[in-house]
Amino acid sequence: MANQGFVQTLNLAEVTNGTQLIQNLAGGNIDEDLRLFAGLSTRKSSLFWNRFRNNSQNIKSQKLLREGTQFQWNTDFTYTDDDYVYAIPINLIRDIDSIYIGFDRDGTLLENSSGIDIVYDRGEDYLPGTYNLSLTGGSGSDAKAEIIVDANGNVSSVRITDNGDGYFNGDILQANIPGGGTGFALRIVCFPWKVVLVGNYAFDISTLDTASLSVAVSNTSDSLNGTYNIEKNLNTGVNTWGLPNSAATKAFDVNRKIYAQEKILKNIELYDITGDGQLTQYDVELMNEFYNNNRDLNWFVNYVNANPTPAGSSRNNGTRVYNYLTGLETSVFDVDGTGEFSFDYNLLTEYVTNGGYLYQRPSAAALIAATEVNSNGVAHVISVSFRAPQNPGYTLPQNLDDEYKRPYFILFKTISNQVINHFDNFSKYGTLQVGETNETTYLSISIGSTNVANGVEYNIIDKYTSFIDNVQHYYIKIVAQGLGFALNSTQNNLLIIKSTPVFSSTTEYGVFDSNGVDSYFLVDNPRSNDETDKELITFFTKYEVTTNESLSYANIIVPTTVLVPDLLFERNDGLELFNIENLEPPIITDNGLNDFTNTGGFSYDVRDGYSTELNRITNNVDQSSFLRTTKYRIDRNLYYQKEININGLLTSFDPDGLNAVQTDLELDNSPGIYISSALSQTTNPLAADFAQKTRSFSSYFNPWKAFPESQELRTESFNVTINDLVWTTEIKLDVNNGFKSSGLSESLNDNFNSSLLSQGKSFKLKTLINGEEFYIIMRKP
Repeated sequence: MANQGFVQTLNLAEVTNGTQLIQNLAGGNIDEDLRLFAGLSTRKSSLFWNRFRNNSQNIKSQKLLREGTQFQWNTDFTYTDDDYVYAIPINLIRDIDSIYIGFDRDGTLLENSSGIDIVYDRGEDYLPGTYNLSLTGGSGSDAKAEIIVDANGNVSSVRITDNGDGYFNGDILQANIPGGGTGFALRIVCFPWKVVLVGNYAFDISTLDTASLSVAVSNTSDSLNGTYNIEKNLNTGVNTWGLPNSAATKAFDVNRKIYAQEKILKNIELYDITGDGQLTQYDVELMNEFYNNNRDLNWFVNYVNANPTPAGSSRNNGTRVYNYLTGLETSVFDVDGTGEFSFDYNLLTEYVTNGGYLYQRPSAAALIAATEVNSNGVAHVISVSFRAPQNPGYTLPQNLDDEYKRPYFILFKTISNQVINHFDNFSKYGTLQVGETNETTYLSISIGSTNVANGVEYNIIDKYTSFIDNVQHYYIKIVAQGLGFALNSTQNNLLIIKSTPVFSSTTEYGVFDSNGVDSYFLVDNPRSNDETDKELITFFTKYEVTTNESLSYANIIVPTTVLVPDLLFERNDGLELFNIENLEPPIITDNGLNDFTNTGGFSYDVRDGYSTELNRITNNVDQSSFLRTTKYRIDRNLYYQKEININGLLTSFDPDGLNAVQTDLELDNSPGIYISSALSQTTNPLAADFAQKTRSFSSYFNPWKAFPESQELRTESFNVTINDLVWTTEIKLDVNNGFKSSGLSESLNDNFNSSLLSQGKSFKLKTLINGEEFYIIMRKP
């Protein structure tokens, strides 16, 4: 079933010249739908996962009744079962700024035409001397350079003295050098614009000092989208970074605060215990007393009597406060999401004290104007900077929560000639392993149980048996913590024979057990026809935070799902006949204001029901494909890989009288075989539409063999030449059992009998068989 809730608007809009793609030789205009089908589509739909707004958890799938990792969105859009997706770690862009840097890093370049920022042609016949000149041309203005002309009249040195403003990479500049010479030209080869992107979440840079880095930017503008190398400091050879707020705080702790801040802000009415419209320390103390100290009604009655609620509170006595607190789910008190049974008193207190924030992302404007630093003393960053070839001319949209096209970036690092996504932390999610065991252990192990071996925990997710060489084998599937156990090692009577990460950014997954609205699971091997090959993706439930990741949470066990970064769930929406149902018009389109309407959405105006419209579109596509690729194809050979059964006439026709005399048969325009309908002049001389037949196949090159005893001509030819009728399996032309005329059976001999010519016309199709000329005889009544 197509995804009704998430279909990109104008999925096929990139096909703009459809009238050229479909040659309607019969006349008329091509329907707009068929224009789109002609070029098909290369578009991909994107569903974005914001780690601070969405969540995931390990729960049982209702379809499979097994525990898996369910992804949950705070939106009305998701993928549906049997969609194929990739999960790509990204960092959503929260702020952006750019500034013109220029191309002034080149000093004097003696007898050298290349530098860091510029290259130049020396020219000739100029007046020797040293000149301070303005540069003209290019995209910007006001650039100046010191130019030295040597005794031979050639430019020997160029030094930029003023880089002006607004130039682009590739701009070519000239200067009016005295002497009337020619040939001097200066080209800008650097990227003169600096761009800063502030991400959605912080990340660690401790291992990136000297790494070769690049940043891929997507969903911004045509002038900014692309991949850019990140330049190291020219003097130290290390990467530098914009100094973030609370630079000494490690990335895990920063992200924990951002998550808590987002959760409180989105659910401020839940944390407003007294109901006075704001979150105060009084509310925090009530939550702390309830969760950590007292859950007794009398205590709250006495406490509120002694410490009255603020004016305007809707819950203004102890009973009302107590009843409200008892109605809150435990997860409400887990403000940072790192442990279900905890109350983050300190975070709530800090939020109130700081006036409504726990961590503020630095602005892109502040970072672009500040001096960048190396990683010494910087425990996290939340931005990247790079040089761009031209003014990006891009500002963030006001609605950053648009689910269709979120701007994002990916930081890549090159290690051992491999390009790695730095945001990819999937290796921490656990390892799927298979262990072989004996019958006793197999029977004693329960699916869903947790075990420990050599300090490594693992969860039992499945077990199965198999007969191999008439011997029954017993297997246990586990999801182990971290990298799991070594292959071929034995752990608790399990011989580990297979091991793969539970999650990968390069693996295609299938959407499973989707509710069609805001949640789904994933399975691997989605295109397999064997359902037993599809494994439900299950993260290991726990993760132990390391000292390199956090100061406040070091060695603390947290749910593995809190590690999930921003993700791009990408589905290929390329249009092919097998997935034509993806063109189903969307039920709703979110304009960002929760104003749901299908106005402006991609639609085929479904009036007669989905099935009827789908069949109609499919038939149009089939007919269009036939017209474009078969009926009017004249630029290449045509291949028919299926058996062709002809129920009707197979005729040789000479409508223009090209074979009026014997010698005409030697010409290239000899008639051929037509497969036609009853509406064609080929079979009905009164018909007016001459286009209702396939083009002629006229061949002299099929190696036929004669079988006189059965009155047959046969060929098993696989030879191919343009405009030839080539049979790819053995065929037979049985002319002995054809229709009868005047009670006579028409054999090969009968067709040559001149006495029968008055009853109709016989036509010959000339062919070469083993170098000898033969004729296929067909009679037109």
